[in-house]
Amino acid sequence: QVRVELTVEGERHWEDVGAVIFAYVRMLQAAPVDELANSYHWDEMATMADISFENAERTSALDTANGLCKRLHLYGGEDVLTAGRRLEALDSSLVAGYLERMTPESVIVIRASQTFKAPTETKDGEGGAAEGGEAGGTGEGEAEPEAELNQTERWYSVPYGDDPLNAEVVKSWGADTPTTTSATL
Repeated sequence: QVRVELTVEGERHWEDVGAVIFAYVRMLQAAPVDELANSYHWDEMATMADISFENAERTSALDTANGLCKRLHLYGGEDVLTAGRRLEALDSSLVAGYLERMTPESVIVIRASQTFKAPTETKDGEGGAAEGGEAGGTGEGEAEPEAELNQTERWYSVPYGDDPLNAEVVKSWGADTPTTTSATL
């Protein structure tokens, strides 16, 4: 999972952000997996995680038991105390497998924004752009033109859209860019 939080201006360039992410993924894919698994970055993160684990603030017995019960379902009994809190050695084949699957064709993009405008009902019953006009605009806080919210969630009546990514966007995310060849680990 890759999570990115953008400003309103950043939302206008979300496709460019995706291109940079996939350029970085291609750089990782091109690097020898053993180099990734044995990098000093991982060692530093593991050391910091160990320090954080060893010096964690003590919580009440009730809070500790509650947290362990929740983690038990995720990690099993053997790793319930340390999973997600301490970093073990990387499994090179596992890393290679995940990197191989990280492609623009397999990505699921979830975008949430206060600037998307929901469709409203028009006189003829067809959905239209909110406030009687086209969804769009360039001012801060205004709706984004391509954000089409064409459905409504049944329980909370929240509008959403679930259209596939534009094929040109997927193609551009797969293309080599100058960033790909100039970046290094």
